Amino acid sequence: MSKAKTYKLLPCPFCGHPPVVRGGYDRLSEYMFPPQFAVLCIHIGCGAAPEVMAATQRRAVAMWNTRDGKAL
Repeated sequence: MSKAKTYKLLPCPFCGHPPVVRGGYDRLSEYMFPPQFAVLCIHIGCGAAPEVMAATQRRAVAMWNTRDGKAL
């Protein structure tokens, strides 16, 4: 069994709450082809509901942690 990688995630830029990572799904279908990973804010009080999706978890986290065009 492989270990899941953990990444440091910045809080939601709109509400400040921690985001969640979801992975291995395609939002348009129930099939896992191609696998997608998402980082998103699911806080009920967040009016913006930001989300980024990528083919890998590492890329999704990098996109989420990029603010104002700068990777942090």
